[in-house]
This record gives sequence, C-alpha cells and structure tokens, in this order.
Amino acid sequence: MSDRRTSITGQISRTARRFSAAIAPQLARLDHVGVLDHVECVDIKVVDIVQIEEACQQYVLRNAVNFHPIDFDIVNASSTKVGC
Repeated sequence: MSDRRTSITGQISRTARRFSAAIAPQLARLDHVGVLDHVECVDIKVVDIVQIEEACQQYVLRNAVNFHPIDFDIVNASSTKVGC
C-alpha cells in the first residue's frame, strides 16, 4: 500500500510541476500596472472559477497548454476593485 501511495504522490507532484511550468510563463507576461504603484496590499480574485477548472481539465486530459484568458479582479484590503 505504501508503494502505491508513493506512486500516486509522485504522479501528482509531476503533474503539478508540469502545470506550473505551463502557467508560470503566462504570469511572467503581465505588464507593469502603474495604478498599483501606490497601493500597499492587493489581492487577485478569480472572477469565474469555472475558467480555471476548464483549463486544469484541458491540461490534465489533453496536455493542452493554451487556455482561454482567465478573468480576475484586483482588489485592495477593503475588497474594492483597484484601477476601475
């Protein structure tokens, strides 16, 4: 049983690393946003979690690395949208 658990853990770890390698370059392409220069704390909130779930499903089932854009909002500490 321990060998099987190790095997599954290894598979999950490899898949997570590959998925991270597909997503990280997309995040690196984000341009500078001047309106955020004077904001101390921001959160990035996903608008529709289904978009991420679909991207994950496409990646896991088909090794797809090209996803539809994922919509998100940037909010400050009081949950007010920044830059609107």
